[in-house]
Amino acid sequence: MALAIAVSLSFIISAPLNRVGHSIYLRSAKWLKEQAAEKINTRDQFINPGEAQVLILGMGRIGSGAYDELYERYGKVSLGVEVREEAAADHQAKGRNVIAGDATDPDFWERILDTAHVKLVLLAMPHHQGNQTALELLQKKQFKGQVAAIAAYPDQLAELEEMGVNAAFNIYSEAGSGFARHVCDQLQPNLK
Repeated sequence: MALAIAVSLSFIISAPLNRVGHSIYLRSAKWLKEQAAEKINTRDQFINPGEAQVLILGMGRIGSGAYDELYERYGKVSLGVEVREEAAADHQAKGRNVIAGDATDPDFWERILDTAHVKLVLLAMPHHQGNQTALELLQKKQFKGQVAAIAAYPDQLAELEEMGVNAAFNIYSEAGSGFARHVCDQLQPNLK
């Protein structure tokens, strides 16, 4: 009986903490000691987007289609970010400029060294909440370029637009290349 009560109480206490976990971490992160770059695990090393002008967050079917369309139009201007390491390695083997990373993790955005060349971010993750979280973290990084996102339902599109994306597209009416085509036509990013 006592064990059942203890487990129930732990769920009651942990539920609200789980909802605000990222913000608690962000507030306490400044007190954590930074490690030297040479001591950092390879999964935690700094990310240099280099000359990439487009970040594609989520390299599934839609992100890959968008990457390929942008490559055909502009050449090597994109950097794809895929949460699954094996999928990122598969993209790399196919010649795509893709790294493994979790764009919903505040640490990911802390590890990006310079986004000065990045003019456009495509939020192409399959889950709406992931795209929202990545957008919030991108805004906290004070990204000045344009942001486009995908969503499955009209209310999600409206939500993303209210949050500040420049363009939102329905995944059921836009395939990856269609997504990129519409982004290029609607936002007219100044890519080389």
